[in-house]
Amino acid sequence: NFRVGAVRQTLGSSYGVYAGLSTERPQISVAGAVDSTRAGEALKAIRAEIQSVRDGKDFDRQFAFARRAVVRNMINEQGEAEALAGQLAAAIRAGQSYDYFQGLARKVAHLTPGDVKAEVDRILRDERSVTLIQGPAPGVKDALTVNGIVGATKLPDVVHDEDD
Repeated sequence: NFRVGAVRQTLGSSYGVYAGLSTERPQISVAGAVDSTRAGEALKAIRAEIQSVRDGKDFDRQFAFARRAVVRNMINEQGEAEALAGQLAAAIRAGQSYDYFQGLARKVAHLTPGDVKAEVDRILRDERSVTLIQGPAPGVKDALTVNGIVGATKLPDVVHDEDD
């Protein structure tokens, strides 16, 4: 999340770009609204930050901060009833016992930069990435052009009936 914050902090082209990791399946998503007149440079900045993770730029220091934040959040969620209920439900859906997240927190605490770099190399490959761009046509065109994306597939328009 810190890495994609560059769109917000450096470019000032968004107030709400964020990154997330799904624990249900290996998926990292980056989403948020950007100023459509600056969509090209915003997408370029996001892609550059993802590439810097692949390249290992400042990795060990960023890893230490990220691991600490993840462990802290996992421990804090154990003390909040609603968050704990969410964790228990996720554990049940995954066929795990009630102490699954405590064990997971221990595993995260013992991760090394090498462990994470290996997963980055395995999962965060460019050929596995999918980019979905939504918005006004000029902004989408700018994002594609600035980033050299060719052969993009346009998804069909969806009509929403407000009465449904």
